[in-house]
Order: sequence, then structure tokens, then C-alpha cells
Amino acid sequence: MIPTKKVLQFITDGNSAEEIISQIKEVIAGGCFWVQLRMKEFPDNAIEKVIEAVKPLTDEKGVTLIMNDRVDMASRYSLDGVHLGDDDMSVAEARNILGDKALIGVTANTFEDILLKSQESVDYFGIGPYRYTTTKKNLKSVIGLQGYDYIVNAMKETGIDKPAVAIGGIMLEDVNDLMELGLWGVAVSGAITKASDRKEATEKFMKVIEKF
Repeated sequence: MIPTKKVLQFITDGNSAEEIISQIKEVIAGGCFWVQLRMKEFPDNAIEKVIEAVKPLTDEKGVTLIMNDRVDMASRYSLDGVHLGDDDMSVAEARNILGDKALIGVTANTFEDILLKSQESVDYFGIGPYRYTTTKKNLKSVIGLQGYDYIVNAMKETGIDKPAVAIGGIMLEDVNDLMELGLWGVAVSGAITKASDRKEATEKFMKVIEKF
């Protein structure tokens, strides 16, 4: 189920299973209740190690745990859902595998993307990138604040009421302006993973988001 309150979606980005496990524990300690496990170039045994280590904690704390791309892993471990990019499995196929209760998010870069994908069985949109980021390859056109403003208003005007989060190079100082546009939340990776104190960095993001 999609949380009703505004969210910080944390996206993992590490060089080892141990590092990613540590990241997840630290952001949960900082108050984050949505984690996207993104391990595109990792072998299956590393992904399995992370899931087996953190799922008891996410279950205990009521934290939403979704998998980027790997529908098979989300199904095998009964995760809360998946996030699908343009080159990943189709929404219809993922929905068929995961069932009606699973959360399925999709990436969008333009309002035209959203208009098209809103006809599918998706639960939320990850709209980006906000600015240039090094944590994602094959980056699409940067949207910027004005671009989000246009997209959010276009969604309202056409009656698309599915939640939308901003993603891509977002820093703490960006959050207030983005949330004021009416977005459901922000997805953050580097601004937290590269912080000297990830728990504290998470708390700072949550403090801004919770105002909305």
C-alpha cells in the first residue's frame, strides 16, 4: 500500500553487499520508511545477502522495501514491490508475476511519459532527473524546478492523481522547493550515501519532508 504521508525514498548505491546493508540500517535509524534496493551490476548471491540481512528489519519497522528492476528477486522474497525503468520488464508482466498488492513504480522524464504510463497498472511515478547525477547511467534530459512545476500541474489538469516523486541529483537544499510544488516525495541516493553521517543526513531530509 502506498503510504499516505510524504516520503523520502532512499535508493542504495554501494560497492559491496556489506556497504549497502550498512546504508539501509543507517537510513532506517534516521527515520526513512521507504528503501529501494538498487543493485544493477551485482551478482544474485550479493543481492540475496542484502535482502536476507535487511528484510527482518524492514518488516519489523514497517519500512517499505522495493527492488529496482529485479522482479524475480522481489517475488522470491515477497518484497513490497519493484521500480521499473524504461529498459526493464514491462509493467503488465511484472504485475502478472507480483500480483495486485505489489507496489510498482515507473520512471518518467516527461509529461508525455506519464500520460502513456498512467494507462498501465502503476502505483507511482519517479520523475527525473532533477539535475545531473553520477549515480545513474544513460541519464535523460534534466528537468529542473520549472519542469516539475509544469509536470505536476499537467497531471492535475488531466486528472492523473497517482503519486509522483522527484529523483536525480537532489540535495537537501532542493527539497523544500520541490515539495512545495505538490510532489509526493523525493528519491535520494548520493546526498545520503556520500554523507559522513548517513543517519544524520537522513534525519535532515525527513525534517524538511515532514513539514508537508
